Amino acid sequence: IPQYIVELDPAYMVTPDLKVWASFRYQGKRYANINEAYYFNGYWESFGGVNWQVNPRLALGCTVVNFLNQKGSIAGAELVTKAEAAQYKNTLMTGSYLRPLTVEFTASIRL
Repeated sequence: IPQYIVELDPAYMVTPDLKVWASFRYQGKRYANINEAYYFNGYWESFGGVNWQVNPRLALGCTVVNFLNQKGSIAGAELVTKAEAAQYKNTLMTGSYLRPLTVEFTASIRL
């Protein structure tokens, strides 16, 4: 659980049926394992998309996850103790703890 979260959610209605939105979430320091030996520095998550209400029965959407394409993780972190982690102090560790850059399409039909 991060120390704090700040979220910005701008949205714009292009027409009454077309919405463009984004979400930027900053998460403060967060521990990577249960032993609190490793932690992640603060980072931004990003999402954005378009929602279109085609008619009263059909809604279409497109969402882009992690459009800033950020990365980071620490493999095997859940097993390391604080004493073992001390040897990695001030060492850059990267990988993929965030969701990868993805594009998702949705369609909702109301009967």
